[in-house]
Amino acid sequence: MARHSKLESDFEYLDALIGISCHLRDYRLVYNINKYLGLAFEKTEDLPVFSARTETMSEYSCYMYTDPDALLTYFLVANAGRDGMMLSQHKQADFFLLIKGTGGGEIADKLLEQIKNLPNILTVFAIEQKKITNIESFISDVELHELNLKKSLKVNTNEQESIDNLY
Repeated sequence: MARHSKLESDFEYLDALIGISCHLRDYRLVYNINKYLGLAFEKTEDLPVFSARTETMSEYSCYMYTDPDALLTYFLVANAGRDGMMLSQHKQADFFLLIKGTGGGEIADKLLEQIKNLPNILTVFAIEQKKITNIESFISDVELHELNLKKSLKVNTNEQESIDNLY
């Protein structure tokens, strides 16, 4: 009798993935979200995502906000880049709001309603992650990007502390 090995994946979905459709530029959308919703998104390096279609890394505009009180991390990522759409299954979405952390699903419903009421927003909708074909690679690209950002932030903080100690 042949033995069949069954490997289980440790893959975890994001707590929430929200699609946003609007005619605003990324910086203008972030300004409205920060102003009206009280968040503090900041521009980060562009998010590199592997494209299976072109077999290359493509970069997409990315903003990040970490809420230390709620232990949540938010990413606002553009769907369009120089090499095309990041998630072509959701062409109607100009941006994606990703929420990572415990309790992110509960906050997502509240954010959906709040973002719908922002100026120049056409529609906002929750995205079912299980229906996206390359979601695992997309989420791992986001997590790697987050780790790189935190590592560079830590290095910059240590450099600043050593400079401050000189004076």
